[in-house]
Order: sequence, then C-alpha cells, then structure tokens
Amino acid sequence: MTARQMKVVSVRLEGGIGDHILGMRVLHWIHARLPQHEIVAYSDAAGGRGQLEVAAMSPYLSRIVPVRQIVQPTTREAMGALENIWPEDLNTMISADVFIDTYGQQFLAAAAVRLDVPLFEMLARHPDLRVPVDAIDVADRLVANREGAIFIGLNLSKYGPDLLRRHETTIVRILRQLLEHPDVVILNIFASSYAFPHWPPSERRQRQQALLDEAAYLRGFNAISDRILPIVDLPLAQVAALLTRCRYFFGLDNGIKHLAWALGVPHTLFHPTRPDALYALRWMPDINRILLFDCKEQDLQRHLAAATAAVTDGAPTMVS
Repeated sequence: MTARQMKVVSVRLEGGIGDHILGMRVLHWIHARLPQHEIVAYSDAAGGRGQLEVAAMSPYLSRIVPVRQIVQPTTREAMGALENIWPEDLNTMISADVFIDTYGQQFLAAAAVRLDVPLFEMLARHPDLRVPVDAIDVADRLVANREGAIFIGLNLSKYGPDLLRRHETTIVRILRQLLEHPDVVILNIFASSYAFPHWPPSERRQRQQALLDEAAYLRGFNAISDRILPIVDLPLAQVAALLTRCRYFFGLDNGIKHLAWALGVPHTLFHPTRPDALYALRWMPDINRILLFDCKEQDLQRHLAAATAAVTDGAPTMVS
C-alpha cells in the first residue's frame, strides 16, 4: 500500500508540553488498533516549540502539523476550542479517516471507546518516546566530567517564586539530604524565558514575568553546592536525554515532570494542594507520588526514603 493509499488518523494535541505528553498516551493504542494507518498529529499550541519537540519524539507519528488559530483566545475557557482553529487546518484535521481529539475534560473517554481500549488502561499508559541521537550526544558532553555521578533531576518552575520562598526550608532540606551521598549531582533544570504562545495575552504576560522572577530565584539553588548544576534553556529533547540519566526526579506539576513520568524516571511530585478527583484523573496519572508543600513530617520522610532508595540502590521505588 502506498502512502497515498494509506488511511490517516489525525490526532489533535492541545495546550502545553504536559498536555501534549498526556494526550500522546493515545498514540500507542492507535498504532496497536490501526497498524495500517498513517498517524498525523496536529499541535494546537500556537506553534509552541516545546510542544512540537516533544511530539517529534513519538515513534508513531509520520507528521506533526502546527495548527493556526483564527485569533488568540481571550480567556482560559476559550483555550482549545475547535472553532478557534483556522478553517483550512480544521477541515484537514477532521476530514481524516479517523479523527481523535485529546483535548478537554472527557479524559480521553471518546478515544477509549473509538479504539476499544479500557479507559483506565489508556490513562495509565506511558507515552512511548524516542530521544534523538543528537540530543543524547549533547547530554553526554554536558555530563562528561561527572563520571560515576548519580544524577537527580530537579525542576521547580510553574507557580512563581513566592510559593517557592514560602517553602524554601523544606526544599533546601530535601536537597541537602540528597547531597549527603557523595556521588549525587542535582541537575537544576529551568528556563529563563518562555513565550507561552497558547495562553491568552493577559495571562501570557503574567506568566512570562513570573518565569523571569522564578528563574532568578532558581539560580540561587546553585549556591548550595557545586554539585547542583544549572541546566538552563536546553531544547526539550536534550532535557529528555538528561532525564534518562537520572535515578530520581523532583518537580512540580508541569511539562518537565510529565516528561520524567513518560520516561519512567522515579519521582516525587510537589503540589500546593491535593487536587480533586477529576483533576487528578485528567492530569495526574502519578498522583500516588504527590508530596504537598504543607506536608506532614511522616509524608516528607516517606518520599525522602523512596528517593534515597532509588539513589542508593538504583531501583525504581513506589510512593504510595
């Protein structure tokens, strides 16, 4: 069968990097159920570079098409609306032989029905990612002088510096305890700027400013130890290559944490408050790994024990 004769499945991936990663859970099942179909992703994120980079790591996609928008959404509620997509792009996307939309509060339920996959199996599936060879080469060079190191990933970007300052004592305590192992090296991963192209203009400006302030704060962690290395503004594929070298990861509920989850890196997830069931169902397949910032001492000790076990034994440990 030639490429022109092949049937096509179009998949809309929407939102931020984490949303794209979670949406990519369907790709394994599409490939399994419709192996003779070409799978084309439509990235509805106003051309966001990170979203395109993470989609490019899927082994199942033949093409990734950035979706154009008629106008930028003016409210968060308007984000992701199909009617906001440029008609030519929308018509191409929905006229495929099979169209699967990963957006919204349906938790991939429609996709599960269409593909005859139990919903919770689909939600629990890690997306398959293939880290590019050139990104692996860059990661090798970045850590070339750290032979024998045990790497731990760290990414605390999302909620702004004020929240991090309020909980600085807990964060620093965790970092210092991990650094007690003489071979531990912490990769302090963050971005100094990000365009947030898919967000409404008013919130975009707020997020851009918060990220600038946050980056200045996060640089300060490097002063704790020369074994906390700044990993700033790397392309997403190179971040993924570094994460594959990590025995553990600490992060907030953001795209880099979702990337660590997708790559199977044992991790602890910081969160300001315990999310409700619907939020957790859609966005937190790893809710069992949540560590609240205002956690009880026994919860902090439990997560630290899991991290320490992963570091010292090199074996994945579950936090329940």
